[in-house]
Amino acid sequence: TIDLYSQGSPEAAVRAFIRAFENRRWDVLLRFVPDAKKEGLDAPKLKKAWEGEQKDEMERLTQALAAALPTAKFERIGERATMSYGAGGTVELVREHSLWKIEEFR
Repeated sequence: TIDLYSQGSPEAAVRAFIRAFENRRWDVLLRFVPDAKKEGLDAPKLKKAWEGEQKDEMERLTQALAAALPTAKFERIGERATMSYGAGGTVELVREHSLWKIEEFR
């Protein structure tokens, strides 16, 4: 089977995050939120934020991530990974329950 939203590796997780955002799969995007940041968050809240006040920022972010992926290098240390993108941006990932989740964009 093909897993369109795989979190089996840091690269797969970033690729799946972009796909889920492009497809407006707010339910799927919740899977990428680390447990420590999930409290009080649900699909309607993500939709409201990412289709509302943060829409332009999220569009730029996902476009920059997609552009960087073909040549991206992931630095992986234990249960954490980092990928650089754009002009000095980084995405930080953490592995929880055998799945890679997006901890932060900088």
